[in-house]
Order: sequence, then structure tokens, then C-alpha cells
Amino acid sequence: MDSIKLGIQIATVVIGIYIYGAIWKYFADRLSDMDDDASPCIVGFYTVWFILHIIGITTAVIWAWM
Repeated sequence: MDSIKLGIQIATVVIGIYIYGAIWKYFADRLSDMDDDASPCIVGFYTVWFILHIIGITTAVIWAWM
């Protein structure tokens, strides 16, 4: 039973990483396609979104090493 639980947990993590990577790719492609006339609100959203994710990823890595 424990091996089934572990398998489900591993599958969930793998699927989550795949989806998270797809979301990052989508936003990165949209950000690089923006022209100079992009709305400041959208540029601000992407900037805040990027900074929060960098902070979150850094925190997760540091927490995992503790």
C-alpha cells in the first residue's frame, strides 16, 4: 500500500512540474512578444508575477536544503 501511495505522490509531482513549466513557457513567450506599446498594467503584472515566483522558488530550494 505504501508503494502505491508513493507512486501517486511521484506522479502528482511530475505532472505538477510539467504543468508549471508549461505555464512559465506560455508567460515567457507572451512577454517576449510584447511590443513597446504594451499596457503598463500588463507589464507590471508580468514583472510582479516573475519576481514573486523567483522569491517562491528560492524559498522552496532553501527550505528543501534545511
